[in-house]
Amino acid sequence: MFDEASQDRVFAQLSLADEALSRLDERLGACPWRGGYLARRDFAEAVAWSWTQGVVTPMEDLVLHDQSTDLRVPDGGLLATHALVRARRKAATGGVELLQPGGVDWLTGRRAKPPAVGGFVTVRATTAIGAVGRPGMIERLSSVLTDLERGDASEPAAGVSEWLDVASRLDGDIPPVLRAAALLEAWWIIDPLPRQRYIGGLLVGLWLQVTRRIASHLVGFETGLRAVTRSGREVRAGAMPRRLAFWLSVMTRSAEEGVAELQRLEVTRQAMSRHVAGRRAHARAGDVMELLLASPVVTAPMVAERLGVSQQSARRSLDELGSVVVEISGRSRFRAWRV
Repeated sequence: MFDEASQDRVFAQLSLADEALSRLDERLGACPWRGGYLARRDFAEAVAWSWTQGVVTPMEDLVLHDQSTDLRVPDGGLLATHALVRARRKAATGGVELLQPGGVDWLTGRRAKPPAVGGFVTVRATTAIGAVGRPGMIERLSSVLTDLERGDASEPAAGVSEWLDVASRLDGDIPPVLRAAALLEAWWIIDPLPRQRYIGGLLVGLWLQVTRRIASHLVGFETGLRAVTRSGREVRAGAMPRRLAFWLSVMTRSAEEGVAELQRLEVTRQAMSRHVAGRRAHARAGDVMELLLASPVVTAPMVAERLGVSQQSARRSLDELGSVVVEISGRSRFRAWRV
């Protein structure tokens, strides 16, 4: 039995996470350039994940590698980070069919094609908190999670199947965001894919969409993990309420950073629109702005391909957007810009 203070802490964090996720989901649902934000978010999540692994992956290198225009031979850290970008893009196009071992194999690159629908985790309906009571929720989640053991890294399929079984066993009378926190903790306990631990976050994000708790985007957790700056060892050191509260705080920070970035980009978009209003290049400037909003880093070849013009014209189009667009490479060749 857990003390009342620790349980109150969990539900206080649950309230914050619920509100933050709802705010971001609502804002994105009404955003006319949501696709650009989501494309940019894939890169941000990947860079945050590399940071938690102790690897510094420059955003510029990641974007250039994604465009197959590397300035240097990519190292193992860059390749692993880009694998997360690819996995998020796959997950964004999928649905409940990915919540099965074959779906995990496709996300990790071990399978060439996504699986067909069938054999996936059971999705339970959600009822009000009062149906089971606060103490009952924490006790029930704890009883499921404390029985788990670290899986065999040489047999990831067994660990993935065990995690999917946990997802099916969680009752629908527990709020979906709290269940998501429990699923994140379960993935870290079993740890079926130590080199691709981010797959757990992708599956939980998909699960939140399948249960219709989130409608407009694939929730990311890596930026929140970087923000709270705690190691996995510290997460698993405390009692179960502390672990659940930790994952709820990760969700809160991820959603808050998402809202802040969305607001920043909206202000930037308005500033660029005012700068080019009434100019002859205004029609083309819209395409350039769309690219700048969708990519953390933009190069002249990327703009040239988008506009169908020469690289010289592309650089001129970037210059016409004024001080809102910043040149970040400091090079005379292979220059790069961002907003």
